[in-house]
Amino acid sequence: MADDPTDTEVAAAGDFARDTEVTPDPTVSGRYHADLPEAWRVFYAFGGCTMAVALRAAQAAIGRPDLEPISANAVFAAPVPCGPMVIDTAVLRRGRSAAQATAMLRGTDPAGGEPAEREGADVHLTAVYGSRHETHVEFDDTTWPEDAIPL
Repeated sequence: MADDPTDTEVAAAGDFARDTEVTPDPTVSGRYHADLPEAWRVFYAFGGCTMAVALRAAQAAIGRPDLEPISANAVFAAPVPCGPMVIDTAVLRRGRSAAQATAMLRGTDPAGGEPAEREGADVHLTAVYGSRHETHVEFDDTTWPEDAIPL
């Protein structure tokens, strides 16, 4: 894009579901790869996309399609450039109706153009996945906005 403020060039929109896909590394257990296109760059890769990549890797590591994300926390320790990424995962607990996992995402090494082999992570994610179930929790005197549908 040119420096001219009247320039109307617009970056192509990304496909979030496709662009945040992860593929398992056949040589390293618990390792996944992703390649986030430039469509998600806002100075660096958009944080929501890098978190989604990490979440998808953690969910793949758990390997339970019946579980869905319940909560997640990410520490964005360093900027992540768009491009190839490596995500190392660890399953902390596998239960009957829930599981917890971590994912450590490393982006492209600016010097080498490949994901950096180093300690630490650019994004460190901890996530809890669980199954839907009936609950004894009830809401009293709750008024839902007209445009919201209660679950």
